[in-house]
Amino acid sequence: MAPLVPFLPQGETYRVVLIHRDIDEVVASQASMLKRLERQGSGLHVAQLNPLLEQQLARAVALCQAHQVPVLVVEHLQALRDPAAVAVQLVEFLGQPLDQAAMAAAVDSAPHRKRACVK
Repeated sequence: MAPLVPFLPQGETYRVVLIHRDIDEVVASQASMLKRLERQGSGLHVAQLNPLLEQQLARAVALCQAHQVPVLVVEHLQALRDPAAVAVQLVEFLGQPLDQAAMAAAVDSAPHRKRACVK
């Protein structure tokens, strides 16, 4: 979703929660999805795609900073491993009384099939 940040309407107040996932995992996941859907991707080699995705992410963060939009970066793997801790971070960042237990319980690590490395 990072490429869509430049298209957020001006004049609104935002807080952006960015889930950062290992780029190799993103590419592998997208390739798997495209194969399953029998669709073609961009045709770019992984060596070309990885820097492009990193640039999109950096651009989104830079735009948020330029417009003084608060950004919370959450590591994807941390959200899977410790959803309760991430729920606490989200509640603090958003400043809203949210149900942390329900947020943590909603995390399902089962779809996390494409890992660059297992820790």
